[in-house]
Amino acid sequence: MNIERLHPLTAAARGGVLFLLLLWRAFRSIEVTEDGALEIPERGELIFMVVLAVLYLVVTVVGGILVVRNTRFWLTEDAFHLEHGWVTREAQVIPFRRVDGVQVTRPFFARLLGLAKVRIDAGEDASIELSYLSHSRAVDLQERLTALRQADGAPVVALDGSDGEAVPEQPGEAQQGEAQPLVAIGSKRLGRSQLRSFTPATGLVAAGIALIVISASNRPALFLVLALVVVGAVAGWIWNIVQAGRAEVWVEDDRLVVKKGRFDLASQSVPLRRIEQAAISQPRLWRKPGWYSLSVTAVGAGEESGDTTEVLPVASEAELLLVLNAIWPELRIEALLTRRLPERAKRRYPFDGRRLLWGYNDQFAALRRGWFSHNWEIVSLARLQSVDLDAGPIVRRLRLTSLNLRVPAGIGLAYVPGLDRAEALAAFEDLARVAAKVRP
Repeated sequence: MNIERLHPLTAAARGGVLFLLLLWRAFRSIEVTEDGALEIPERGELIFMVVLAVLYLVVTVVGGILVVRNTRFWLTEDAFHLEHGWVTREAQVIPFRRVDGVQVTRPFFARLLGLAKVRIDAGEDASIELSYLSHSRAVDLQERLTALRQADGAPVVALDGSDGEAVPEQPGEAQQGEAQPLVAIGSKRLGRSQLRSFTPATGLVAAGIALIVISASNRPALFLVLALVVVGAVAGWIWNIVQAGRAEVWVEDDRLVVKKGRFDLASQSVPLRRIEQAAISQPRLWRKPGWYSLSVTAVGAGEESGDTTEVLPVASEAELLLVLNAIWPELRIEALLTRRLPERAKRRYPFDGRRLLWGYNDQFAALRRGWFSHNWEIVSLARLQSVDLDAGPIVRRLRLTSLNLRVPAGIGLAYVPGLDRAEALAAFEDLARVAAKVRP
């Protein structure tokens, strides 16, 4: 049994903000006289800086010794073990079969020290975070846990395609040259997608109109407050664009690996066999360039909770289909979306009644809704937890029924409103029968 500990610079990484504050105060206290000489700070400023320096040393040295000495972890044949805490000792054990994913994150200050953070996802109440390890050890731990989880009985998902569609690289092909991501999204496109985001654009337009109105009403105090709010919103928007960096999607063995970020780098692993639901979105401002976003939910082993992962923050249709084919090779979305709501459903659901398409087969259920922003939801019937019928008094008068498809930890409820009652009952029986047949 090889017992491992956190990196000795763990506390230094955690005290990064305090260190930056110390540097800022030191820089601010430096003054240069007219003859070019440095002026010594006042006594009060010096005392404050000394207090900050002592506090930082206590956090980094004393805190580092306590954290590193009292945290240890190791791997056995079938589980990951962690012991931590110096006042109250805690022990956690996570069997490999319950590991949903392993995420490696590199916050900006930790990157300066060559460190990384490892998060082991195993359900909402059983996840573990190791802060910090060296980057090489973090990546090695991620690879070891993934290999051990697969060896513990996780089946490998085939990644072959058909019907002439784009398919991911086969393992033999990837070994012939340098490994390439399935999809790579550059910082330029990520920045453009932020600029085309509807929410900040609407907020800025509304704030601009408010500034004009307040300025015309001759209320300088309100104008100043709103101007500061607008400046803060613009700064946050610009920061999101700057730190977007690059996003990559890899398919390795039986898992989907998502890497993203510029200053804070993150690498998240999602088991393909546990992905239960996918959500696709296309905001109105993304239609002209043909962009989409994709998020998935992977259920925890034995847990009614899961982890939602943004796989593609922005992607073309070809890239979207490529990733979906890697997740579910048998999925054909457009072939599923063949059913519409009855004409009388438009009286109760004026928007969904005109735009909603839905359908299912023996593996998936899917629906598309929305007139301003288009949204798709795809549910794997192998992960379907329950099927519900719902009909309020108004809906019953129109002889309609709504259908709910529930998964253990979905992104959102797959809800089909306003179906004909007979069609809803038939779908209810079909989906329940299929789900019972294909559920692992």
